Amino acid sequence: KLEDSEAAEQYCAEIGRADAYMQLLDMYLDPQDGKDPMFTAAVRLLHNHGESLDPLQVLEVTNPWFGPALGPLNLLIASNSVSD
Repeated sequence: KLEDSEAAEQYCAEIGRADAYMQLLDMYLDPQDGKDPMFTAAVRLLHNHGESLDPLQVLEVTNPWFGPALGPLNLLIASNSVSD
């Protein structure tokens, strides 16, 4: 389930596809079915697996959420809720 972000990230690691984390990030930020974006899970994914993601693709996917207009607030809220 997408709601279980740890299991979703583990699945990405198990399948070993280069684009798996990017697809998961996209699903967190645009979950469909009228659900709200999962900002905390998205920030956690970037924190834990950012080195596996293409920076340009990340910027493209996150720009609508973390761009100039909304970025500082959403990013601050999400990053404050991520614990190491």
